[in-house]
Amino acid sequence: MQKQKLTKFKAKLVIALFIINMVCIFGFGSSSLATSPLNLQLDIDWKYFATYDFYDDAIGAIGEDISFIDNYGAGGTSSISVVDSYEGHTNILLLDDNGHHEYPYMEHNLEGGAQSDEIVEFYYAPSTMGIFAATHFYTFESENKLIHLRMGWSNGDLDYNAGGQWNTVVNGLFSSGKWYHFKIKANDTSNTFDIYIDNIITGTNLPYETESEIGADKIAFSTEYGEDLESYIDAIGLPNRDPNYDVGDNNPYIIEGDSLTINWNP
Repeated sequence: MQKQKLTKFKAKLVIALFIINMVCIFGFGSSSLATSPLNLQLDIDWKYFATYDFYDDAIGAIGEDISFIDNYGAGGTSSISVVDSYEGHTNILLLDDNGHHEYPYMEHNLEGGAQSDEIVEFYYAPSTMGIFAATHFYTFESENKLIHLRMGWSNGDLDYNAGGQWNTVVNGLFSSGKWYHFKIKANDTSNTFDIYIDNIITGTNLPYETESEIGADKIAFSTEYGEDLESYIDAIGLPNRDPNYDVGDNNPYIIEGDSLTINWNP
């Protein structure tokens, strides 16, 4: 997680902003200090650390060569790979549905097997909007789908499947080229789940597609049939499975190029 680097950088930033604030509050009257140029240079690189953040995966890695993937399928010209960057995120998963009807699909077996009340966090970004330009997220108990989300259908809707029927949570939620942070909290006692998007509660007590007996043992992502879509996934956090990951740990950290330069020449 490298949180210690974030803490160090925060301390530098807080000190610098305190100095600037004092200058702004008290000023220096008519002295030359009042008009002296202040050059603040902040050189940062955002990182999104999680249980699976893909920084240890090689750019260009495909399918089961990727640490997160235990099983995958990518027919035709579709593919799943690690790519270098997209809209501010680096080392990310790309599900490329350029075969239209040949959709990429990937599964991850949850360490420790079936457990109740799973929590999953991840980032999602679609490359385009369209009638069928959707990405699916699933939790499974054996082969039974528990949570089943459809992200981006019908030009940006967020839907869930309950008992084989699709229901809309929010119309027109998603836009192309933008990242969204998901937190999904399962309740296997009530067979329902809650969704938070960008830390805002978006859906509560949404029913599972099928009822659970124990809890999830697998999660998966795929794209939808019938649309040319590049779907990006990043920073998958599994707090119930990873003792080094707490809820919210995949928020952006500043850990590379974290230099802070203040030049003031009175």
